[in-house]
Amino acid sequence: MPRPDDPQSFNRYSYVLNNPLRYTDPSGHQADEVCGVLQCLNDDAKAQLQRRLESTRLGRAMFDKLRAKDIDLMKQVTIAVLPGPHRGISLPLAAGHVAMPGLEAHWRTPRGGHLIMVGAEGFGTNDWVALVGHELFHAFQREVAHELPHNAHRAYEFTTKQFEREALIFEYSVFLELTRGTSDPEERELRRQREAALSSLESLTADANTARRWFADPDRPAVYRFARDDLRDNGLAAVHDALFRPPR
Repeated sequence: MPRPDDPQSFNRYSYVLNNPLRYTDPSGHQADEVCGVLQCLNDDAKAQLQRRLESTRLGRAMFDKLRAKDIDLMKQVTIAVLPGPHRGISLPLAAGHVAMPGLEAHWRTPRGGHLIMVGAEGFGTNDWVALVGHELFHAFQREVAHELPHNAHRAYEFTTKQFEREALIFEYSVFLELTRGTSDPEERELRRQREAALSSLESLTADANTARRWFADPDRPAVYRFARDDLRDNGLAAVHDALFRPPR
């Protein structure tokens, strides 16, 4: 039984918590190795997500680069949707464990790949799509890490400050493209905030000390302050060029 703490798990006629459009369970017992303990997007939902990301400049550039390397990222990634207002996290599927506020999960898997976990709040909105894009970008970074300057390569669960900066640029750029011309007042306010944040992030390209102070700001999420510090003079610009240059 996938989740004995969930009454719906006792109903053997209940398919993926009665929500087959959002979640997937190809075995009838649990969806993939991870999705026995977490609820995951099915292939159709992932394909729709990819189409929305590829409608933006950086989203298309990311998937073009992956296609040029014969990497089908969406087949390699498992996207779990968590109840509540969680943000997101991306880690290798082989990690086998995650602990977040309100959630601790363990699994065993014989295969590689990536696991992305995001909160269900705002599911399907432009903001949510951009957030998932942020975490997918971390998976992309792991796939192309051998192309990056050696000091940018990471082996730990938390992102380096360099990697996080690039993923934030990706997220905010995607959101601004998806919401261009919006009349929604909440999206308009978010656009204003993210335009300012994007300008701030892009100004950090080559100045490691300024970038370090930005991540150390107490208003930033704590994970940024504790992330491994790989900031080096000119290292930020090198990572940016390696990730965003055209496919080769």
